[in-house]
Amino acid sequence: MTGSPGRRGARVPLRPSPGFTLVEVLLVLALVGIVAAVGIAPVVHTVGLLTGVEDGFAEDTAFRLAASRLAADFQHRLPVPQGPAFRLVRRDKFGGNANDVVVAWSGASRTGNRPQGSVLYRVIWPDDAASEIMPGLYRWFLGGVLPQQVDPDQISFDRGQLVLPDVSALRIQVHDGAAWVGQYEGEFPLGMEIHLERQERALTYVDWFPR
Repeated sequence: MTGSPGRRGARVPLRPSPGFTLVEVLLVLALVGIVAAVGIAPVVHTVGLLTGVEDGFAEDTAFRLAASRLAADFQHRLPVPQGPAFRLVRRDKFGGNANDVVVAWSGASRTGNRPQGSVLYRVIWPDDAASEIMPGLYRWFLGGVLPQQVDPDQISFDRGQLVLPDVSALRIQVHDGAAWVGQYEGEFPLGMEIHLERQERALTYVDWFPR
């Protein structure tokens, strides 16, 4: 009788079952991690850039709103009963940081049924006031007070309106019809250049007044 060679009943060797060893699995996981990291890194970087752009845009918008409000206050001007209608006082804090003061006779309050008066802007520093007053750019409306009567160092801080917090410098120039000047007293100038600094950012804003 013919048959398969070998002894009857002998076991046929089994082939190894297909699969991965532990080393192979770990190697695959490592490669997947590397590929994921390489793919995610640009996304994370892009998100970081977009967040930075968004924060910078919000900061610039806050600057521009504050500067435009300052300039807009002096668009509502009225004839002053006596003395100069507009005063710009150039001042510097110890260390060289700018802290200019601008005050002008304004009719901006007429919509609030208040008397005509002077509008003043200046910066309050941490060492200027009590701890409950937040440092920043402030606005005061002084009803019935002429610009020449305003002492910017004697105003009540708690009556000021916060325009932009944490402002560290305010530098203003006005155009007197011939040139930009940093000290001025007289009629309303032709234009105003406002420079603000806050948290290592700065903005310069220029506005021209109607004649």
